[in-house]
Amino acid sequence: MENSQSEVARIMACIELESEAMQNALTGLATAAKHTIVAHRYEAISHYYDQLIPLVGEKQAAALLVKSSSHGLEALPGEATERNKP
Repeated sequence: MENSQSEVARIMACIELESEAMQNALTGLATAAKHTIVAHRYEAISHYYDQLIPLVGEKQAAALLVKSSSHGLEALPGEATERNKP
């Protein structure tokens, strides 16, 4: 069980890093190939999600992914959230 928990933590850390990289790609100075970068990051996150399913089940994996996404991608450029609304 402890090994499973550490594997889940490792996968979640990878998802967090991919989400941060996606946010940086969307808000950074580089404008070339943003779509390609974001698509690649989504593919990587999907891969990690697939690894989570056997460890925690599909519903819990989805819940973890949503929770992670809400931390990593607070708001896309131009999107208003409760925190950044005027």
